[in-house]
Amino acid sequence: MGKYYDPDLNSLFKKCNDDELLDIVDIILKNSQNKLTKDKHFQKGGFYPKNYIPSLVHEIRRMGSNDIATFLRGEGVSYSEIVEDVADKIKLPNVIREDCDDVASLEKEILIYMMEKAYEKMTKEEKANFEKSFKEVGYSEFGNFSSIPFSIGLISATINASGFFAYKMTAIVANAIVKQILGRGLSFAFNAGMMRGISILAGPVGWAISALWLGIDIASPATRTTIPLVILIASLRMKKEAEKREKLNEKLQIADTRSDPYSILEIFPEDSDEVIRKAYYSKCKKFHPDKFASQGLELQIWAEDEFKKINNAYETIQKERLRR
Repeated sequence: MGKYYDPDLNSLFKKCNDDELLDIVDIILKNSQNKLTKDKHFQKGGFYPKNYIPSLVHEIRRMGSNDIATFLRGEGVSYSEIVEDVADKIKLPNVIREDCDDVASLEKEILIYMMEKAYEKMTKEEKANFEKSFKEVGYSEFGNFSSIPFSIGLISATINASGFFAYKMTAIVANAIVKQILGRGLSFAFNAGMMRGISILAGPVGWAISALWLGIDIASPATRTTIPLVILIASLRMKKEAEKREKLNEKLQIADTRSDPYSILEIFPEDSDEVIRKAYYSKCKKFHPDKFASQGLELQIWAEDEFKKINNAYETIQKERLRR
């Protein structure tokens, strides 16, 4: 498949509908150096990106090219290299990057970092409103953090936990960044149901992201395209994670998602041992109490509780499999 395939893009885009992919198309078209308009598949059905996913992937890889030799080769660079480059551009600390074992993890850390930096740029009043709404909206999904004092670490913990609240938070970041490029927000993210309860979060984050955007090195047209593309793709991946969790809960008819072992690890009963093991190690990494050692006692206790749940969930599933 060569230049028309990337393991971190094609499979994700196949799970999306046309409306979800149109924002990606619009960001690419905004770049005057794009070649998508000359693509025969795009010309046949520009409003239906599902019909030209390979061309879309090729154009993203081509725009990520940052040296003449790669550019002339015509294949572009892998999406993982593009994400690494974006991490460089926004100055994501190496200590965070070293802890990421795949593209999805690094994408998520980029979103968290953008949210944290946006929070730092808010006024005292905006921070107070943000903190209040953040905990109110998140309570339904994370009922056990309502008494925890707000901190930057709490943003990281909730986004890493996935689910629709995590997606809402990342969609706010993506919406604000895309607005800088297209002059409008995302077309797919904010339906009436999602906007309920988070409108007060979107305002301060949007204003802070605007200020943050001005401080990022976006000298080249390619960078001005790749940063919003990565943030948008990361948000889409979070959306699909949330949908997967919802389908899992429906399939297993789970009433309490906070105690079901499969829901905790975000896996299906039919998943292989390797998939389950990978999900387990990934969760352990994200919620290891040592990561929250400097975030206050309450948040560290919360992380310890999550860490225990993860270990208990894995142990329960392992015992269940041995009995089969």
